[in-house]
Amino acid sequence: MSRYRQLTVIFTIKPKGRCRHCGNSVLKNIQVTLNELVAEKPELSIREAKEFLTRINEERDEKLQEARVARKRIIDGQPAKRRNEEPNKPSKIQKFTSEPAVRPQPAHTQNMIKSSSSPHVRPPAKLTPLGLSMTKIPSLGSSASSVASSARRRSDHDRLMNAMIRRYHERKKEAKNSREKYHQWEQDRLKSEREKIKAQRNTQARVARNRRADIHQLTEMSERRRQDEEVILKERERAIEEKLQKAYAKAQLMKEAKKQRIMENKDQEMKKKRYQEERLKMMENDKIARERQLKMELDKKLRDADAVRNQKLQSDAFVLQKRNQMKFLVFQETYEDVKKSKEEENAEKKKRLSERLEQAQKNNQELMQKRSYALKIAAAQKQRQVEEVRMAKEELQREQQAKIQEEVLRNEKLAEEARRGVSQMKQMKLEEIKEKHQLERLRARENLRRNEHAFEAEREKLEQQVGQKIAKSEKILEDREKVSFFIGRSSQFFNYLLK
Repeated sequence: MSRYRQLTVIFTIKPKGRCRHCGNSVLKNIQVTLNELVAEKPELSIREAKEFLTRINEERDEKLQEARVARKRIIDGQPAKRRNEEPNKPSKIQKFTSEPAVRPQPAHTQNMIKSSSSPHVRPPAKLTPLGLSMTKIPSLGSSASSVASSARRRSDHDRLMNAMIRRYHERKKEAKNSREKYHQWEQDRLKSEREKIKAQRNTQARVARNRRADIHQLTEMSERRRQDEEVILKERERAIEEKLQKAYAKAQLMKEAKKQRIMENKDQEMKKKRYQEERLKMMENDKIARERQLKMELDKKLRDADAVRNQKLQSDAFVLQKRNQMKFLVFQETYEDVKKSKEEENAEKKKRLSERLEQAQKNNQELMQKRSYALKIAAAQKQRQVEEVRMAKEELQREQQAKIQEEVLRNEKLAEEARRGVSQMKQMKLEEIKEKHQLERLRARENLRRNEHAFEAEREKLEQQVGQKIAKSEKILEDREKVSFFIGRSSQFFNYLLK
C-alpha cells in the first residue's frame, strides 16, 4: 500500500499564450498524488485509483512524445504539423531493427551566395575547389561545409532520438509486464484467500454439525434428568407441605402465646416507667438544692482566698524592698575590696603564664634535638634491615633451586617406577571395577524389590483416602441441597406469615 501512495501523475493545463512555432498552447506540468485522487473520488478503490493513475500517466507520455517530435521538426526548420492537417499520418514510433532508421530529409531551400561581383552563383554542392576555399571567407554567407556539418548533426540527432525512443518503449514494456505480473500475483493471492475462506467455512460447518448433534444429545439427557428430578421434587413437596401445615398450626399457637406475653410485659413496663418518672423528679430536686449549697460555699471560699492573696502580696513587696536596700549597702562596702583582689589575681596569672611559656620553649628545643638523633638511628636501622632482607632473599633463592633439582630427580625416578607398574595397576583397577559393578547390580535389584512393595502399599492407602473423600463430598452435597431447599421453603412460609 505504501508504494502505491507514492505514485504521482502529471496532468497538463493550457495557460494563456501560444507557441510561436506551432500555434499550440504551452504545456505546464501538475503533480497529483494518490491521496488527492482518493479524496476527490472516494468511490474508487486503491486498485482502481492506481490503474487510473497509470492510464493517465501513459497518456501524458504519449503527449510528451508528440511534443518532442514537433520540437524536432521546428528545430529542423519544418513547420509543425497540426492534428487536423494529416488525418492519415504514419505511426509516430518506428519499428526498431539492428540499424537505426534514417528519417527522410526535407528539401531545404538553399541560400544563394551573394558577393559584390555577381548577385547569383551556383549551389555550394557544385562548387570547385577554388569556390570551396572561397566559402571560408567570413564575408560570405553559409557554405557547403556548413550544410554538410548540419546534415551530419541532423543524422546524429536522429540516431540519438531513435535510441531514446527505443529505450522509452523498452521501459514502457517492462512496466507493462510488471503490472501484468502484479495483477497475476494479486489474482493468485485472492484465489488462495478464497480457498482458505472456503476451507475455513467447511470446517466451521462441520464443527456446527457436530455441535448441533452434541446439543441434541445433551438436551435429551437433560430432559430425562429433568423428568426424574420433577418426580423427586413432587414427593419432596408433598412431604414439605405436610410439615408446613404442622408448622403453621404450631406457629398459630405460638403467636397467641406471644400476644399474651406481650400484653403482660406491656403492663409491667408501664408500671416501671411511672416509677422511674417519679424517681427522676426527686433526683432533679435534690440536684438543684445541692447545686445552690455548692455555689454559696464556693463564693465564700473565693472571697477568703482574695483577701489572703492581697495580704500576701503586700508583705512580699515590703520584704523585697528591704532586701534590695541591704544588698546595695553590702555592695558599696565590698566593691573596693573585690577590685583590689581581682587586680592581684590577674598579676599572679600573668606571671604564671609567662613562666609556662618559657618552659614550653625550652622543652620544644630539647625535643627537636632528641628527634633528630632518633631519626638518624632509625635510618641506620632501616638500612641494616634492608641488607638483612636482601641476604635472606638470596639464601631463599638458593634453597629453592636446590629443592627444584631434588624434585626433578625424584619425578624421573617415579616416572620409571610408574612405567613398570602401570600394567599391574590397570589389572587391579579392572578387578575393582568389576566387583563394584556386581555389588551395585545386587543393591539396585534389592532397592527395586523394596520400592515395589512400598509403591503397592502407598497406592492402596491413596485409593482408600480418595474413596473416603469422594463419599464425604457426596454427603456434604446432599446435606447442602437439603438445607438450601428447607431454607427456601421456610423463607416462603415466613413471608406468607408476615403478609
